[in-house]
Amino acid sequence: MTLPFSTRPIKSRALIPLLSMLESVTKNLVYTEASGRLTTGLRRRGGFGFIPKWTLTPEHQLLNALPLEGKTVYDLGGFHGMIAMFFARKVGDGGQVITFEPNPVNFRAILDHIALNDFDNIKPIQTGVGSKRETLNFLIPSRLPARGTVNVGRKGMFSGRKDLSEIKIEVESLDNLVKTYNLPHPDFVKIDVEGMELDVLQGMLEIISNCKPEMVIELHFTNDQKVAEFLLQQGYSLTQVEKWIPITRRNLELSQGHLYAQH
Repeated sequence: MTLPFSTRPIKSRALIPLLSMLESVTKNLVYTEASGRLTTGLRRRGGFGFIPKWTLTPEHQLLNALPLEGKTVYDLGGFHGMIAMFFARKVGDGGQVITFEPNPVNFRAILDHIALNDFDNIKPIQTGVGSKRETLNFLIPSRLPARGTVNVGRKGMFSGRKDLSEIKIEVESLDNLVKTYNLPHPDFVKIDVEGMELDVLQGMLEIISNCKPEMVIELHFTNDQKVAEFLLQQGYSLTQVEKWIPITRRNLELSQGHLYAQH
């Protein structure tokens, strides 16, 4: 099958560890995102988005190609809000983005970025998303804040690090959050929740049944095959994004990286 996008490697990838260490140098710098990004042209504080990229990742190329004008997008795992703003620009004035982020530091960054870019079609919600309502311990590596997790298996990856902190966060199912906040049902869902993918899906069965949203899910080597099997059971067709391979019950072991789910 021919891939609908380029898979050339990103030449700046080798710089990621160094850039993570130098994050504090630019934390208060406000600038415009450089070329080669989903967020090119958006205002940002901190990070190294002023460095141009050679190409988008396959995941980002897929997101960029999706027809989302006027639609409702759920962004699960909002981090600093840059992808939420990409979605907000893509859905336009007739669409809406709901972004969920449990880390209070990241959540403040989302609010800051929304204000810097004057978006009024993004609704940020400070909560974790899972299978049910509960309070969990959220582990945060300060040098890798995007990798904060409540997943026990993922936490083991950071054993021995000295830059760790842990906070308690509230987690709720997406089905209940829709009712609590009277949210519009999603047309598209992006899930990047550091090992909680299956929990999130189990907590949105009503959404899946009622509106069957398309999804792009980042897998984190904890329950990848179970995630794919769950989606197949719900009637979804799956594609492994990086190699653009259809996923069926016969090749669940290929469920890695990112899954694109269509009903």
